Amino acid sequence: MRLLMGLWYRAASSLLFCIALSACHNVTDVNSQLDIAISVDRLEITPTNPAHVTIGVENRGPDTVAIADPRSYACAAPYLVRDANDRAVALPPRTCLAILYAPRKLAPGESLTICDQWSGDKSNGTGGAIPVTPGTYRISANVGGQGRKLTSEAVIVSIPAVTAQ
Repeated sequence: MRLLMGLWYRAASSLLFCIALSACHNVTDVNSQLDIAISVDRLEITPTNPAHVTIGVENRGPDTVAIADPRSYACAAPYLVRDANDRAVALPPRTCLAILYAPRKLAPGESLTICDQWSGDKSNGTGGAIPVTPGTYRISANVGGQGRKLTSEAVIVSIPAVTAQ
């Protein structure tokens, strides 16, 4: 009995090690294969002058990869916003149809662009939006690819204080 338990333990441990090793290998391959960049058309954002956010995803590797279809970002923003203290900003919810789009295949050398905007608002916690506190914010791409979220370097934007007129 003890011999069977020892064999079972070694077999299970070996299997788990192989699974963990292959998962790490896929993460490295995908991240080095996809180039994700973000840009904004303005560095100062107000509710009346939102930043148009452009995210580019390019497959620089030798294999075709699957990423989330750009239309799937109608329900959730394809970017993350962090304040000057590196705290995540809860973005307001979006009204959308819960349509599940098939992943988009990117062949080697192929790229796609995702367009969105941010007007310096955050969730009010009850389904609405309120302006963020004036200050500096970092916006980074957050797109789905190969079953995980992939991020970009951040761009820095500012929200000016509103002055009374």
